[in-house]
Amino acid sequence: TITPIPTTTTPITTPTPTPAIKPQIKSYNCQAVDTEDADKNKDTVRVNAEVITDRPVTLYFKLIDPDTEEIIIQCVKEADKRGKYSADLTLSPEYQAKTYRVEIELVEDGKTLDSVVQEVFLYPLGYGVAKLEVETTFYTPYPLAFYNAFYHQGFPDIEFTITNTGDYPTAVRVSAEYQGYSERAIKTETVMPGETKTISLTIPLIREKIEQIKTKTKFTLHYKVEYEENGEWKVYDEGTEMIDVYPMDTMIWWMKDNDGNWQPMHEYIAVFVTPKSDAVQELLAVAKEFATDDYGPYSDYGLYRCLPGYQYDGEDIEGWAIYTALQVKAIYNALKYYYEVSYVNMPTAFATKDEIAQRISLPEESLYLSSANCIDGAVLFASALEAIGINPIIVIVPGHAFVAWEIKQNSGIITALETTMIAYSDFEDAWDVGDEELKKYWDDLQDGIYENGELIDIKECREMGILPMK
Repeated sequence: TITPIPTTTTPITTPTPTPAIKPQIKSYNCQAVDTEDADKNKDTVRVNAEVITDRPVTLYFKLIDPDTEEIIIQCVKEADKRGKYSADLTLSPEYQAKTYRVEIELVEDGKTLDSVVQEVFLYPLGYGVAKLEVETTFYTPYPLAFYNAFYHQGFPDIEFTITNTGDYPTAVRVSAEYQGYSERAIKTETVMPGETKTISLTIPLIREKIEQIKTKTKFTLHYKVEYEENGEWKVYDEGTEMIDVYPMDTMIWWMKDNDGNWQPMHEYIAVFVTPKSDAVQELLAVAKEFATDDYGPYSDYGLYRCLPGYQYDGEDIEGWAIYTALQVKAIYNALKYYYEVSYVNMPTAFATKDEIAQRISLPEESLYLSSANCIDGAVLFASALEAIGINPIIVIVPGHAFVAWEIKQNSGIITALETTMIAYSDFEDAWDVGDEELKKYWDDLQDGIYENGELIDIKECREMGILPMK
């Protein structure tokens, strides 16, 4: 018997192939950095990427303008194994400071295998280093009585003329204040390369503080010009100036401009004409009691105990003249017999050779003291006339002032009253003298030479933005 020889068979195992690695971007980060310590601008983005691959691939680092989709910078790296790869993408100076897009793309044989995107804010080299020329203009003296008018007319307290001589837009912030007497005014503008821009500020005064000023004094004007760099405001120019200030009760008739030329300020007398003051309203209530037939033909004109302004229903100019004059007469008699106002000459305020200043009493002061000089009386009557709707005109002639009014609305025909005669003359006499003075100076008032005299039409002043101080 043949016994077969036993055999041991070892199975043949086929090796399992190692799976291919799919190339990919495992991690990444982008950081804005400064390439020059002296510059301190974030003009470069440093890009780091960890790549997993077991075969050659190409890594693209791109800096892209999101507004135009322009590829500004592209850096190419070859990778054939797992590792960390980096690139610095530096923004050239002709580009603006803004948010840019960084894209990392992994490519094999022209096919994108993986990509990531991140945004970063960059400042180009030199951006934010302000190159400015600054000229500052401020106004002195400051008549506080004109503040409300200046504000409504849009006249600034200070102007900054700024020229950007650099190659990049610059954000500029200007501010100013009268230390201790105002809030801080502030404004921000962007000045483009090569542009000259004027930035104006009107400084908000604290009324309670300025009303305490009783004589000529000085304000400390503090101003500052700043520019933005890397998100921070840096001072470009800063200074203080002493400003001459006149109190609320002072009128400046003439001022010199920056070129040394005299400029008339006569129309600003309108700020002292305050028709809505309580004292004027009380005066009108008293004046109505003098609008009776004991003092003139008030009933004949429908004016018995009323002061309606321009409500006459006739067409004749003579009738209009009497109609409005009767109302002025009622105010005149109230001041003469009830308030017992008399004329007194008050001296001018202290002034320098560059201004002509005069103290003005507001209506409430004239009524309280029962006295007024020529300009005070003109202001008082003008306030009362404006309050009842009659258009007043203050007549300024050399060394004197008196009041006039338009006898019919929009007619251009005026008549006048000599207010300084109130203590010793009847209305009719003061009216006659006022008209004589008006005729005497008429040609001079029309020649356009301020030194010869001027008609201050209060209605026109209001239209110009010269509003009552209160």
